[in-house]
Amino acid sequence: MMIRLNGAVMLRAAVFASLMGVGLLMAGSANAAGPPAACAVLSEKQAVALAGGPLGAVVKQESMPADDNGHDHTTKCGYFPKGYDVDKADGPPERGIMITLHAMPDSEAAKRFYEQLFSMAGRSIASVPGARIAPASGLGEAAYVQLMTLDSNPPVQLANVGFFKGSVMGFMRVWLKRPPGDTARDAARQVISGLP
Repeated sequence: MMIRLNGAVMLRAAVFASLMGVGLLMAGSANAAGPPAACAVLSEKQAVALAGGPLGAVVKQESMPADDNGHDHTTKCGYFPKGYDVDKADGPPERGIMITLHAMPDSEAAKRFYEQLFSMAGRSIASVPGARIAPASGLGEAAYVQLMTLDSNPPVQLANVGFFKGSVMGFMRVWLKRPPGDTARDAARQVISGLP
């Protein structure tokens, strides 16, 4: 279930997908309830405990809902080692956690977004022999976990977790030198427990 991909390419693709909301536009009205903030559902202290080492660089981004983005209120929070700059890095971090939450107009929009993301994730690894993506139970209304080894020096392993709960669709990435699957599931449980 582990695949080797160029770390810098995967990192840039992940950042682009997170920032652009995977290019999906959903129609509907603005989310009436206050949307959850990614850094509020997983604190730096919790991220450090999960990653097993210091994470001194915190990245926060937010895009407000608008007609042209399907009324998607996106918050993003990344925890990385001190000095690591996700926008300028040539490779993946040795450890890190990035959470992206999309507060959609309603649960149907969040579910459609999740289903499209899950489908795209499955197609992205379809050409890699032996690679697969697996649904994960106990993480919101639906979730998947995807594991891969990045071609970096030293090798870093990556877990991608996509999920939705209510009107929120989330995407999380966990980078570690050790297998990240259990850590990613634990982090997703903490994030999901903080969602409305």
